[in-house]
Amino acid sequence: MKNKIIFAILIVILFLSRFYNLEKTVKINRDEASDLVKIHQYWVEKKISLVGPISENGNMVYSSLSYYLVMPFAVF
Repeated sequence: MKNKIIFAILIVILFLSRFYNLEKTVKINRDEASDLVKIHQYWVEKKISLVGPISENGNMVYSSLSYYLVMPFAVF
């Protein structure tokens, strides 16, 4: 029981430290609307890829992990 309480406290601290001062620390440097379109495309096609989406100008490949982590919230 004691271990579960300590674990729960650590999880709460983790979430609080992650979202503390978020509006000043987050850096938005590309178009999030195109991200939502690509996430929707992944969801509809059920096509899972380890290679992330390619940027609009075709010179960068983004991580697919961030897309898969955001996908449940975007679908909801």
